[in-house]
Amino acid sequence: TIKVFNTGNKGSPAGSLSTAEGTATVGDASKCELKVSFSRFQPFPSPYRVLETDYTTYAIVASCLSVVNFLDLSALWVLSRTPRMDANQLKSLL
Repeated sequence: TIKVFNTGNKGSPAGSLSTAEGTATVGDASKCELKVSFSRFQPFPSPYRVLETDYTTYAIVASCLSVVNFLDLSALWVLSRTPRMDANQLKSLL
């Protein structure tokens, strides 16, 4: 298993710190997909697909819960290995 630890600020860069710790297993390695659980009460792991990364400063990750996707529950994150990503780098990724 792989430890997943996400931190971020709620609502804005000045917002309160939020953390989430979970575990992941490899789903489909050919698609860079993990199956991630953040709670033992989560009924099934969520897909967590790495769409792009430079392996040192950022990763772009997507998740879509196909079982409940009729509710349009999908997400896209730009993850940084530093507390503040360079504004030019972020702009180029978006």
